[in-house]
Amino acid sequence: MHVILSCVDSNKLIGSLLKGNKNKYKERSDDFFHTVAQKYGLSRPSEKLLKADRVRLAKQVISEVENSADPVTKSLHYQLIRNRIEMDPVPFAANLGIEIKTAPKKMRTVAQIFTSKGKGANWQ
Repeated sequence: MHVILSCVDSNKLIGSLLKGNKNKYKERSDDFFHTVAQKYGLSRPSEKLLKADRVRLAKQVISEVENSADPVTKSLHYQLIRNRIEMDPVPFAANLGIEIKTAPKKMRTVAQIFTSKGKGANWQ
């Protein structure tokens, strides 16, 4: 279920007041999942993976599929399936029982951000 609420004051949107801060929003979301969604067999969507985690997981899934001699590897459609695995490996990993591990995102300090040389060779 997806619910969108728009809170409107006399002349402006005030949706952020309803949502609250991140912790409060997460608590409400967790409570809804445990008291309503889980009772009806619904599952939570997985956390979004960082690119490095997604690439690593996709390689792990593809390796498992190819090493197990899965008949899908002989299909004319295997390249399409492989592309789909590379785009979103999470459901394939879950289906194969592969643990989904995520590395915490490296946070930079404000000083590191402002004093970095930037990206690319053209940055002066």
